[in-house]
Amino acid sequence: MKKLMFIVVLILATSVMAWSQLDLVWDKTFPDSINIEKAKFSADGKYIFVASNNSLKKMNTLSGEFESTFIDDKPSEFYFLGISASKNYLISANPGCFKVWDIKKEKRIKQFGGGIVCFFISIDDKYMYWLYADGKIKVVDFQTDTVIKQIQTHSIQSAVISNNGKMLAIGSTYKKPNQNGGSDDYCKIEIWDTEKLEIIKILQDTKGSSEGYKDFDFCYGDTILASTPYIAYRTFYFNVVENKLIGISEDGKGVGNMNYTPNNSILYQFELTNFDYYQNDGLKYKYPGYTYILESGGKSSDFYVLAAKMYRATLYKNSTTGITEPKTDKFNVSYSNNILTIKNITDLIPIKKIIISDIQGKTIYQMDIEDLNKTNISVNILMNSGVYFAQIITDKVCTQKFQVLR
Repeated sequence: MKKLMFIVVLILATSVMAWSQLDLVWDKTFPDSINIEKAKFSADGKYIFVASNNSLKKMNTLSGEFESTFIDDKPSEFYFLGISASKNYLISANPGCFKVWDIKKEKRIKQFGGGIVCFFISIDDKYMYWLYADGKIKVVDFQTDTVIKQIQTHSIQSAVISNNGKMLAIGSTYKKPNQNGGSDDYCKIEIWDTEKLEIIKILQDTKGSSEGYKDFDFCYGDTILASTPYIAYRTFYFNVVENKLIGISEDGKGVGNMNYTPNNSILYQFELTNFDYYQNDGLKYKYPGYTYILESGGKSSDFYVLAAKMYRATLYKNSTTGITEPKTDKFNVSYSNNILTIKNITDLIPIKKIIISDIQGKTIYQMDIEDLNKTNISVNILMNSGVYFAQIITDKVCTQKFQVLR
């Protein structure tokens, strides 16, 4: 009888410019007094600004502990939380108004109402851009709140300012007469020059839904714009420089959230209990975490990913230091004859716990290690062919992806 063998294929980064996988930093269940509604990272990634229960709080990224609460004499629910191009201010959408928060002073400094749907601050912090649903765009002095310029365009659903503050991407809808005497709904993506406040490019102008767009994101040095329409169930990628469509995300999957990491990899939320991490070297990974909120922040060489919903939050970290040899990985995972073996190959730190999850993020095995002197683990477990994650907990947490082939 032919003996069946199971082999594990470790997906290791072996080239100089490869990117490592995400490692779990912490997974927290907060008390009922915390309800994570929105979140944004600070410019250096050391803090996470969290909208929770009508207040804005500052969380220490590494510890996951709240350090302070921003001052606001008119607290209210948060619909949106953004950060200015200069990273000096936070912008929030609240019932009937927009608020501006000074990050250094940790307090609300401005509040505006009157139908604004999108709100941005110029990169030099001199001007504000107020965009209205009916198509009005106003440029306002940041210090005096005086309207400097106002123009009219199509109905606006969504917009984003580029990272360098020089462009606005605006998603609008309008009706165009057809040959039957009626009209059709059209969707348009325009690129505006923020200084001149005029259209410099039209990336898309197609027949579609009156609902328009829900998400935009600039990346790759503002040369690429990612856009997610409300009903398309996928994200479209445009080369802003060449003014053309260059790619589309996986068809048939509803994109709940989409976020670019600082190293230009992509985070997708297709489901509520996990997210997909598409590295820009072509590899794709899936990680567990409630993903009503999916944010990333920090430096391109060392950044974080936050997945959160209400009182649950999970933080991952990715160090993108170039890896030249596999020996830089801390653990070797192997599987043969129903025996899963995890070996610590770089130091002798004891393993405290292991958790094995499938590609959907479902835990299929976990074990607390009673002998705290153990640096290598072998367990008897039946595993089918497929891709898995080994979460290895020592004094830190390491997540190793592996594939079992039969």
